[in-house]
Amino acid sequence: MRVLDVSRKDNKLIFSEKEAVKDDMHARFAELKVGDVVEGVVTGVIDFGAFVNVQGIEGLIHISEISWERVEDPRNYVKVGDTVKAKIIAIDKDRLSLSLKQMTEDPWLKEVKAFSKGDIVEGKITRITPFGAFVQLSPSVEALVHVSEMSDDETVDPQQIFKLNEKKQFKVLDIDSDARKIALSLKSAK
Repeated sequence: MRVLDVSRKDNKLIFSEKEAVKDDMHARFAELKVGDVVEGVVTGVIDFGAFVNVQGIEGLIHISEISWERVEDPRNYVKVGDTVKAKIIAIDKDRLSLSLKQMTEDPWLKEVKAFSKGDIVEGKITRITPFGAFVQLSPSVEALVHVSEMSDDETVDPQQIFKLNEKKQFKVLDIDSDARKIALSLKSAK
């Protein structure tokens, strides 16, 4: 408790638990820094991530920081009550941004070494957009076939060429490891 007001004349004493907790929180936040590895308990799992209690401080593991692979549902990775170790990637006013995936090496960097510019590779269609299709080449490596690399027809509709989960052969046009991007061609693979 923290004393907020004392008045002997009015025989009044005002305490605040909230203010005392706030002081304690500031002291705990001062001990933490970006890059630290902390342990906490998952207190809630929602569509966009998981909340974690780290020594009384609320942390969020965003869905994009749960795993190196694409996460459709955080509930498949963590459950309420799980104890997790995570890396602090940002400290906001009263919340920690945490990462589970940064606790392990990025498998993309290892798996991408299996591919070279000019290779003919097989991949599975994972997403279709108006500008192209995303192709899974290995468990952690996804690549893009731009609409301009699907056919010689410039008005091609990716929805007409691909079906989700379909496997096709592609030619690797470019690998940009720094940007984590691979460009593929369907028309050059024939």
